[in-house]
Amino acid sequence: MRVIRIVTKRELMRVILGCALIGVVVSGTFLLLFPTIILWPVDWHEISRSPSPDRELDAVVTTSNGGATTATGYFINVVERGVSPNTDDAVFVADKLGARGLRQYWQDNRNLVVICEGQLIRSRSQITVRSRSGANRVVGIYSPSAKESGKSSR
Repeated sequence: MRVIRIVTKRELMRVILGCALIGVVVSGTFLLLFPTIILWPVDWHEISRSPSPDRELDAVVTTSNGGATTATGYFINVVERGVSPNTDDAVFVADKLGARGLRQYWQDNRNLVVICEGQLIRSRSQITVRSRSGANRVVGIYSPSAKESGKSSR
């Protein structure tokens, strides 16, 4: 035998309001946490700055750490002496560095050699650096590790 229970409007409203309250709490929690997760700050640190032999340019190594879920990235920028690097313009990007890590040295005023014992992400073969006076200077980037892996771009 089947028993049919008649639900009053008051009981129905109580169930609907309870579900609505649960929905508001869940969506509110999501809306509060989502910006925190998306906008979590990335730590940028300058590791080293190597001046070119003529002291007009710097090869700057920076690192980024986005937290426990990302690998630490390493960036090399060639900038005018004393200028802060912009990692979007990096000439060399790598992560998962080995014990010897990332090394670079100036072969002469126009050529930078980069040696990487990690996972190469991006490498350029040359970059044009514009000085404050407006003059352009082309710097060649040579990386044995980039050449061997075939990941050189631009």
